[in-house]
Amino acid sequence: MQWKARLIGGCAALCLSAACGDDDDAASRDGGAQSTGERDGGRRPPIVVTPRQAVAGACTVQLIAGADHFNDCTGFDQLEACARRQCELENCIDQCTQYMTCLYESETPCDPSCPAEGGCSSCMATMAQCVFGGTCSQTFACVERVEGGRCDELRACCGEQQGQLNDQCLLVAEAAASAQGEEGCAQFLQALPSLADAAVCPD
Repeated sequence: MQWKARLIGGCAALCLSAACGDDDDAASRDGGAQSTGERDGGRRPPIVVTPRQAVAGACTVQLIAGADHFNDCTGFDQLEACARRQCELENCIDQCTQYMTCLYESETPCDPSCPAEGGCSSCMATMAQCVFGGTCSQTFACVERVEGGRCDELRACCGEQQGQLNDQCLLVAEAAASAQGEEGCAQFLQALPSLADAAVCPD
């Protein structure tokens, strides 16, 4: 399933290998994110992502949200501030100078042609776990949140899982809720029973 491959395989556990732009599909999704789109009958400008926001997790959000939602994302200033307070952002900034320089010189948000050097890549993987595993995941949104909806149902189901799957499931649930919303949560709920050792949640 495409969702399972993208979140569990590609970005996943959650972005344990999260160098922004390592995903082969990132270039096409990034192109969609940068292009001007339609909303409410008007034109919307392309999203702006600073290099610091990229290191803080905005590019991980891009991988999850895809072109359909990324240009609607808001709150990356708050994400950066939260990552600075809670996730040792400055430590990653020190390790990502080449990556940030490449992004600064590019006109493309989260440019997939900008490689994250080794220490930067591993640091951003840890950053992704911190952001989506804590309150920083609530600082940004690419879709409207729905109380008592499928994402809340997914969180409850993830809470029924055991061991490492519990942690990974909750990370994916928060990522889905913030970046893709009800549609993404519903798809992952459908895929969850097919994962090894996953508990079956009641309908």
